[in-house]
Amino acid sequence: MVYPTTSTDRAMSAGRAARRVGGQDGRTFIFVFAMVMIGCLALVIFPILGLAAGGLLDGPGGARLGAGIGFLLALALAGVGSLALWKARSRP
Repeated sequence: MVYPTTSTDRAMSAGRAARRVGGQDGRTFIFVFAMVMIGCLALVIFPILGLAAGGLLDGPGGARLGAGIGFLLALALAGVGSLALWKARSRP
């Protein structure tokens, strides 16, 4: 195996690896990476947004409720994304 030595060789090698993982042009790899990033960020961002909105609207009790609702929405989003990836994987 020849290891890449220049930055151009490394970029070409990364492109070949993405094509191997994601089909002809690597779009599947990028799609999966984006789905994972959205799911991970949602688990952090949605509860924080719910916490802030609930706190502004109803005080400490609303903040807890808003954070819980934000977390449940993030889990639902992760579940829908996982289901979509599972169905896409099972297609021929």
